[in-house]
Amino acid sequence: MAIKTGQTNSFSPNTQAKSGEVNTNFTEIWSEVQFIGFRVRQSANQEDLADGATEVQFDTEDFDVGSNFDTGTYKFTAPYDGYYWFHAQVIWVSAEGDNFRYDVRLYHNDAFTSVGRIAGGLVTSGNDADNRYPVPQTTQICALSAGDTMGVYGFKDTEGGNTGDIYKSSYGEFGHFMGYILARNDY
Repeated sequence: MAIKTGQTNSFSPNTQAKSGEVNTNFTEIWSEVQFIGFRVRQSANQEDLADGATEVQFDTEDFDVGSNFDTGTYKFTAPYDGYYWFHAQVIWVSAEGDNFRYDVRLYHNDAFTSVGRIAGGLVTSGNDADNRYPVPQTTQICALSAGDTMGVYGFKDTEGGNTGDIYKSSYGEFGHFMGYILARNDY
């Protein structure tokens, strides 16, 4: 059975196509499917943050296939309707005691959608006994429409309202935001 450009066909499980009978629309559609993905990190610390939500300034790209992450707004913009996978984590530095909460939050179109949280007491790390280093992270699969945005906020709520810092990560090992497309659904 020959398949022609512009023709729509239904295939049963036993349908076979001979060499040269491939629908050119398939080739056209497949050429439009591309990998969309990014990984970003901070170039500087965000210091003396008060309790509440703060947009994380991911301004350095490790890679951005498709050029959909804006380092000026710190947001990813979906180029297609589809399903996307996102992961974010930050490293907080604080001298808090036992009553605290540190989050990393994903925001879809500037609205809260997912959270990773560390709360309670935290064991000190390394030789710096005055500081604690919570590293919350969150991962989510989101259905996005073309033009939708995703961003990351850090959130802290501490007893006493002490300030905290979100530390940069030289190579993205602690603080980063990444994502990629799983499937398009705009055909």
